[in-house]
This record gives sequence, structure tokens and C-alpha cells, in this order.
Amino acid sequence: MTEYSKKYCMEKIRDNLSTHSEGSLAKNLPIDMLHDFKKHFRGMFRIRYRGGSNRAMGYRRSPYHCIQRFATSFAIYPTDDGRYLELFR
Repeated sequence: MTEYSKKYCMEKIRDNLSTHSEGSLAKNLPIDMLHDFKKHFRGMFRIRYRGGSNRAMGYRRSPYHCIQRFATSFAIYPTDDGRYLELFR
């Protein structure tokens, strides 16, 4: 299992920033980075899982919902307290 540094996670966030018209801060972050992302940025972001339906495994989903088990990527949303702003200074 690859361990991702905080610096690498920050670079991936910067590379995958969402447009200003979207609610997310960054999207399309690789799911294999999730464990280390949660470790480095605990409580700073809300996480939403993204991915398609996996019909081979019998997983059919609404386009508005994906469970972690079948996710291929994730998006992050800012929390109301604004602590994440310190990361980008």
C-alpha cells in the first residue's frame, strides 16, 4: 500500500481544483489516496465518493450517490469553519 505525503496530497488538490461555479473545492482525486488524505486533513473537508455503477457486482446506483466500496475517486467540499483556507496561503 502506497503512503501519500501531505505535500503530495496538496499537489493533487491543486491539480484537480474545481471551477468557481461548482460547490466542490477539488474533484477526481484518486480513491487510493483517501486513507492518507483523511489522516493529513482530518475535519477540514467533507468527502463525497464518486464512481459508476458496477453491474458485474450487482451494484446499481442513483447518479447522485456512490458508496465508498465502489468509488473510483472522491471530491472534497469545504467545511463551514474555513480551516482549509490556511492550506492555500
